[in-house]
Amino acid sequence: MSEFKKYANKLLKKTELNRLEKDDLENELVEHLNNMKDDYIKEGMSEKDSIDMTIKNFNQSNFIKEINNFALNKKLTGINISYLLKINILLILIYLVLMIATFSLFRTNQDSTVLYFLTICFILFVNYNYAINHFELKKDIISNISITCIIFFLIEKIGIVILSKIYCVLSNNLEFNNLFDLYVFDFKKILIYLITSIIVILISIYHNPNSTKRNFKLSTMDISILFLSLILNIIYFLYPNRLYLLNLIISKLFNINVNFFDKTLLYMNINNQITIINIGLLLLLLFIFYKFISSILEIDSKKK
Repeated sequence: MSEFKKYANKLLKKTELNRLEKDDLENELVEHLNNMKDDYIKEGMSEKDSIDMTIKNFNQSNFIKEINNFALNKKLTGINISYLLKINILLILIYLVLMIATFSLFRTNQDSTVLYFLTICFILFVNYNYAINHFELKKDIISNISITCIIFFLIEKIGIVILSKIYCVLSNNLEFNNLFDLYVFDFKKILIYLITSIIVILISIYHNPNSTKRNFKLSTMDISILFLSLILNIIYFLYPNRLYLLNLIISKLFNINVNFFDKTLLYMNINNQITIINIGLLLLLLFIFYKFISSILEIDSKKK
């Protein structure tokens, strides 16, 4: 192996290119280095000195940075198996984290349905966002989003069945519950997933792949709204068990004592007398809806 071939091989190991791209680029790089070396030889340098000078000058170039930028910004084409594998692993991890948090914090069926809807919306948004950033052609975006929706749907159902079976074995309960008793086979949740998937696919159909890349910038007002939403949600979930001062204020204000309460994700009922809406969640949902509509309107205005 020539000196330049060894150098090019070592250099390209640091890049993000695939094997075929590395092989093609290595041949071009070796040819380019040989031409540089010939120029130095014509200037009177020995072959060894010309090789050393070629490598020294090339090391000072931004070649690696430029190649890595190219690899990172390179768009995929067709149905990409590697992409489908990576995106589904990512979606599964996100799903597990969100569902563990859901079951840890909430117990009622109403909470479960609402949180499942929010989880699936977030999951499929990640699916959509990754596809439009990794594929150039609209047909590739649509096909990969659609296939990911189907694969994740099957993984979720099969995964829950397997986990439920393992739980039955570990808990010495040999009776395996009816499949349709599992929460992911609930008709409402299946309908939520299918409708949300169709909406995401429709959005991808109307997505303009040639539009300028969207930058989601948060203004000071946006950050303030999100921070206020976080504070209000914390207050909502801690009241009345933790926030004794607030409990006292509300008791004095409405002239009641909190004897019992029924809390869901959306609202809280105190003593069957007062209903308190989760303003923090409502504010967050309105903020997301506003940003989403603003983004669509901005894209439409650019098209015109």
